[in-house]
Amino acid sequence: MIGKTTLWFYAVLSFSIIVLVSGCNKKGDEKKVFTVGALHPEMNAFHAAIKNSVDKRAEEKGWKIINFTAGVSAEKQLDQMENLIALGVDVILVCPVDAKSIGSGVKKARDAGIPVYGVDRSTVGTPLNMTVQADNEMGGRQAAEGAVAFLKEKYGEPKGLVLELQGDMASNVAQLRSKGFNEYMGKHPNVKVISKPTEWKAERFLKGTQDVLGTQPVDAIFSHTDVIGTTPILSALDQLGKKIKVGQKGHIWYGAIDGSPTGLKAVREGWQDASYSQPCTDCGIVLDFVEKETVKGETIETGPFVKEGALWSPARIFKADNGLMMLLATTVVTKDNVDDKRLWGNQ
Repeated sequence: MIGKTTLWFYAVLSFSIIVLVSGCNKKGDEKKVFTVGALHPEMNAFHAAIKNSVDKRAEEKGWKIINFTAGVSAEKQLDQMENLIALGVDVILVCPVDAKSIGSGVKKARDAGIPVYGVDRSTVGTPLNMTVQADNEMGGRQAAEGAVAFLKEKYGEPKGLVLELQGDMASNVAQLRSKGFNEYMGKHPNVKVISKPTEWKAERFLKGTQDVLGTQPVDAIFSHTDVIGTTPILSALDQLGKKIKVGQKGHIWYGAIDGSPTGLKAVREGWQDASYSQPCTDCGIVLDFVEKETVKGETIETGPFVKEGALWSPARIFKADNGLMMLLATTVVTKDNVDDKRLWGNQ
């Protein structure tokens, strides 16, 4: 006959085993959260808008995201990529500081079985799964068209002197902006272009403007960015006594890529002729393609990509030397549409 004490012991033991087994099963049944590692070159207004877009899309999908910012250091960004590989993230998004040097990090990620996607910028020499970025070549061409139209109105034909203030030519986006601009300008042999690299540094936008406009009769200025470039460029024009509003005698045409709050303000106030806005607040769409390809194992189709109501639509997806590429159209912004709420600089 089993006594009460013995029964109590077996009851407690049975309960403990049930709890232990239940706890083990619960732990084993937990679903791993899909984790995205995101590498940003810096965190100004433009890149903050991209980060927010990606963060929001990840949150909507229930995914975890780990963000790193490199402070415009290619070496630091490579270290950060190795950290993400060590953490075992499921996918890496990168906006490269240096389009070539990031390649070694991309190869390490792939060796670890981690796919890599580009956001806003891509690589040179090392393929990615896919890159989603603005059509930077289109933005450069749009700027050239604006400058040429101004020169035609001023001289009756496209001729004159144009200053191109480039970004960091180690980045593929600066290369594309310059390519689009100079290929169009090359069709007009009487237009001379002076190009000055700035490495995306405000002081170099200032100095480049001062040095060239202080010694030569420049008719137009094209800046690769109005996030960083507009304030120093306008400051230099002011110091040289050449800050004159659009439409007034002596005005120097000024156009810039990005569509930042600073750039839109300058367009609105009449100091900047045009801005060529990028769709940075929609860059989170890259995670839809990550989900399609990496999570669901589906193939990303090439061709036109349409999104109703989006300023960048239609976009186009195609196979490039560095992997699949999705180019979102840039938007020409003048005083006529500067208050459009869909522009990221107004958000």
